[in-house]
Amino acid sequence: MNKAIVVYVGDYNNSDIEFSWLYKTWKLWSLDNEYDLVVYSHINVINKLEKYKGIKLIEMSTIRLGDVFKDLNSFYIFSDGMENHISKYQYILKCDSYSFLTENLKKWTPSKFTLGEGNWILDDNKINFIKWLSTDIKLQPGNMTSIGKSFYGKTSEVIAVSKGIVSVAEVILTKYLKSDEFSKSGFNIDDIVSISTDVFINHAFSNQHVNLYQLDSKSWTTTKIGSNVLQILPDSGNMSWSRKLFFEGAYNTSNLPLRYSFISSANYCNWISKLSLEDTEFYRGEYLMNKLEVDYGLIDVSSGMSTNDKFSVVIPTMWAPDTFSELLISLNNCSLVDEIIIIDNQPNKRPEFNLDKVKLVTKGENIYVNPAWNWGVELAKNNLISICNDDILFNVDETFKFVLDNHHKLGCFGVHKDSYDGDGVDTLHENLYIQASGWGCLMFCKKENWIDIPNSLKIGYGDDWILKTNKPQWSYRTKNKIFNKMSTTSKRAEFNKNVTNDIKIWKRIFQ
Repeated sequence: MNKAIVVYVGDYNNSDIEFSWLYKTWKLWSLDNEYDLVVYSHINVINKLEKYKGIKLIEMSTIRLGDVFKDLNSFYIFSDGMENHISKYQYILKCDSYSFLTENLKKWTPSKFTLGEGNWILDDNKINFIKWLSTDIKLQPGNMTSIGKSFYGKTSEVIAVSKGIVSVAEVILTKYLKSDEFSKSGFNIDDIVSISTDVFINHAFSNQHVNLYQLDSKSWTTTKIGSNVLQILPDSGNMSWSRKLFFEGAYNTSNLPLRYSFISSANYCNWISKLSLEDTEFYRGEYLMNKLEVDYGLIDVSSGMSTNDKFSVVIPTMWAPDTFSELLISLNNCSLVDEIIIIDNQPNKRPEFNLDKVKLVTKGENIYVNPAWNWGVELAKNNLISICNDDILFNVDETFKFVLDNHHKLGCFGVHKDSYDGDGVDTLHENLYIQASGWGCLMFCKKENWIDIPNSLKIGYGDDWILKTNKPQWSYRTKNKIFNKMSTTSKRAEFNKNVTNDIKIWKRIFQ
């Protein structure tokens, strides 16, 4: 075998669980037939990794500045003496131990040195500091920015680049960290490896000699795995699926059917993270026999889900608004509405009505609005989803036609604040979200991209969650005015305790 995937597993909480994600994807796609998995491990973790069969497990002592700055340990594995374990390979993919590998790595060999994409954005101060630093340490500055920590190339190149990045990082830590130039740059100590990577890569390569940003793909619901995503790094807390939110329990109730698990990188990460090792072996067997249903693109009509031509409307209710029946009649009469799923949170107040598109479901008690949204989307048979308040009135035909005409941009759509002021012109505004503006009173998204709202959030922040997990975001200005009574039910005093608790949970997760 002339290829290896090489990682370092450090001594921190849950590092072994994070490694399991990479291991499961290595086994699932039978990448072990093409790549060895070489795992350098901190001595305190190595016993937790022994259950992962087939890996090349190497105990690694902390060296040089590794105790002080732990991010360097994943580069120290290529130091003199340590690289003897990998010198036999012709190609190496170096990545973080919590990466998710994809099927696309099979039979893929880099034509040029291949680099990942970093998470941070450079402003002028940071760009100027990197150029100044490069010149000050006698390296050639360049124009490539935001380079990630994953590399795929010839073994000699990966070792040389890793050693070069370590050299720059150690110089920054020992000579520049407390300098005026560093303090004015806007960087902090957590950025040292990113700075060092940008500095050394620009010195060693020009743009035409590398494949830039082909690794470290983001875990968004809109990132299609397709044929070009090789590996996914769910590192940032603001992604649709992230390691931070996973360990916060944000996805505990999010269980996607297998057929939707490959539609996006976020869905894929969610599915893999919940697979047991036994299930991984089962699906590996299915894959090797060409029985694993892998759909990276559009929903298959034969799967039981409709195509993108009609809507499932999800409405939780406690039957408070006196305009609700008028809304239901309008939705029932709309040719683009296929079904209206009403989650009944107060069955003893249910009125009598007979509308053929209405599907009434209840748990017999108030499960609150966010869990009701999750349940409604789970039950929906269409890919296009409308999440609708029970206290609004709007021109249903025109609004749903406008959304259908623009469904290729979903993401998520919410109401532009001007829609409540009067008639206007149908327009879309990208990334425009104003808190408490009524954006979430009538939302549209796709079932294939849905990630359940954390079950601990009962009333508040459901629309904020949808915003964070569905990209791109749009606000739509309706042609006709939308009438609403804004939070008819949730403003009741009896729910104050739930709202207060939601605020605390949201801050704990995202702040």
